[in-house]
Amino acid sequence: MGIIDTAMRAMSSTHMASVFKSEAEQFDAAVPFILSGLDRDEKTIYILDGHTRDDVVESLMKVRDVQGALDAHRIEFLTADETYMKSGRFDPDRMIALLDSAESTALAAGFAGLRATGEMTWYSPNKPGAGALLEYEARLNQRYPKSTMDLLCQYDESVFDAGLLLDAVKTHPRVVMRGDVCANPYYVPPEDFLLGMKGVVQKSVLERMCSDILKRTRFSEIHRLELHDMRQVNKRMAVMGGPALEDIQSQVMILSFYAELAQEVVQDPSVKDYLAKMSATCSGIQRRLDFIRSYQMIGEVGPNWLDLREVLERVYQKVSMDGIHFEMPVGVVRVYANGLFERALESLIVNVPDLDREGDKVVLKFSEVGDRGLLSIEHSGKGVPQNFKARIFECGYRYGRSDGFDLFLAREILRSTGITVMETGVPGKGTRFEVCIPHGKYALREPIRV
Repeated sequence: MGIIDTAMRAMSSTHMASVFKSEAEQFDAAVPFILSGLDRDEKTIYILDGHTRDDVVESLMKVRDVQGALDAHRIEFLTADETYMKSGRFDPDRMIALLDSAESTALAAGFAGLRATGEMTWYSPNKPGAGALLEYEARLNQRYPKSTMDLLCQYDESVFDAGLLLDAVKTHPRVVMRGDVCANPYYVPPEDFLLGMKGVVQKSVLERMCSDILKRTRFSEIHRLELHDMRQVNKRMAVMGGPALEDIQSQVMILSFYAELAQEVVQDPSVKDYLAKMSATCSGIQRRLDFIRSYQMIGEVGPNWLDLREVLERVYQKVSMDGIHFEMPVGVVRVYANGLFERALESLIVNVPDLDREGDKVVLKFSEVGDRGLLSIEHSGKGVPQNFKARIFECGYRYGRSDGFDLFLAREILRSTGITVMETGVPGKGTRFEVCIPHGKYALREPIRV
């Protein structure tokens, strides 16, 4: 879920479709879509059909407490009978007018925009006006780029025949499929699509198809060259990992030793201060070199089943020496991860941006969200502003007490076995690292107790 959330936050306003086979896949797209709207201070409308309000709220609550948003009416629930099939008939003009009105109302109320998602299970070819569904989907795209609306149409594969579903996909610039937000190469602009419904095929459709074929061919060649370059870089990294790296570490250790020795004999406070900073810098360089050595072991230290509680107990022994305390998750969870998984979790904990490190507390929780495991690392505090959330994982970027170098390598270690991490805390309320463990790479040996 964390990957979908990141992709959705990075997008400008758009019209998307979610195509799913199961309820888990459905909410894996719908829940991040709604939460992203809350983070961006948008008004959200959820149009129910196959599920109830309680079903949706329960799925949201598994990821984040949204009761405050519900109480403030930031999320509004409507039914298909109140919207798509109002007065017993589907009317594209009426439905588009409804969304336009909702957008204007949201903006007038001070929201940043409107976010709406609807369950399309109301559709049946026998319902009055249902034949205009594709026209409606195509016409929605004519509202961009001026509109602030973010729209997610939820299509259950079991409800639609393949032909109609294929045409529905063509009317959405982006599609969520099997947990991934995908740019849609089969998207047809509204003018071309509507003419195509009348049997008219524009020459621009053929030109766009030819251009897409050419782009795919060129990108394939670029990808091949990139892989070649990456292999060359890895070879050079392997050379650096031997005597050269050890030599650098030795030189830093010598520099650190003389700096500490000098602090004992100098009297000038300003010089002592400079030497103290030099020692701290040397310690930081040593830590980075140790981490680089660990990072180069990825692939050598193969993945294995690890007991999460045992891993966290070892992490606790290390971080508690710095005055950091944390609450561990309840239940016995096993995770299939790289042997450096422990080092990555330690880095996430000690690099919480506003951690005080002296008696401060971090709360760790494990939960199941859909078919994925979610380990959250939470700390109450100032949190991370929205525009810095992705940057804190950039190599060398610092924010607060967090070190982008450590966070970058922690993310790469986790990625080596398909585990992802992102920062999802609410700015002004706290930091929250979400470590998302894919289906099949975790196992519960005891139930998680709340």
